[in-house]
Amino acid sequence: MQVRAARITEELDLGFSRGAYDGHVERYTAAVALNKSYTVLTSSDNVTAYDGMNCTVNDLADWANESA
Repeated sequence: MQVRAARITEELDLGFSRGAYDGHVERYTAAVALNKSYTVLTSSDNVTAYDGMNCTVNDLADWANESA
């Protein structure tokens, strides 16, 4: 259901807020990541917020160090 909602939002180009304090921002972000096969980059403190959402999540600092 979350992936379908994200796809409809993208197709209509409605956008949605991804602010740090918005409700359910992790669900929206995970839905888009699943739909588009993206990797979510977030702080190490926030990685666990994506547990059970079946999307790929990396700590931004670790990702940056691996990419360097």
